[in-house]
Amino acid sequence: MNGYEITPEYKSTAEKLLVALALIFAAGSFGASRVSGVPYPAIFQFAAVVFLAAAFVIANKSLLRSYTYTITEPDEAGRRDFLITEHYGKKHTAVCRVELSQVLAAETVPMREKARIREAERAANVIYRYLTPLFPSEVLLVTLQTGDAVTLLRLPAEKGLENALMTFRPQ
Repeated sequence: MNGYEITPEYKSTAEKLLVALALIFAAGSFGASRVSGVPYPAIFQFAAVVFLAAAFVIANKSLLRSYTYTITEPDEAGRRDFLITEHYGKKHTAVCRVELSQVLAAETVPMREKARIREAERAANVIYRYLTPLFPSEVLLVTLQTGDAVTLLRLPAEKGLENALMTFRPQ
């Protein structure tokens, strides 16, 4: 294969723990609302619904979703594409496909450097987040020139992906 492909596997216990705690608090809130003599049981029921929604959102954004990052083989004209495929259950959807010639820069930035991330986000017209971890320690910021707009992709910090984007990119 003359391209590059990676599907990072994230088995983060933080997200799993958050979902489990939200479900436990939801069950506890529903149980507390059923106890006789509890004033305003609707408040406990509302809290349970909020905890259930939080568990669903966290599981949906982080645990049930994954991405594959691919740099394709050169076509007849010698052009390569950068393709991001989202995997959600049995459904696989291409969510991003750009020519590598559109890549302006790719750099790994630690999440603690908020100023650098904000600066890159301010320079972009559109920002897309293709990450599964909720609390990454660092991200790969890829800047693209798409027509008249500048697009920023927030990807997982994979050294191989950063190197491949810059290596395969036409000069």
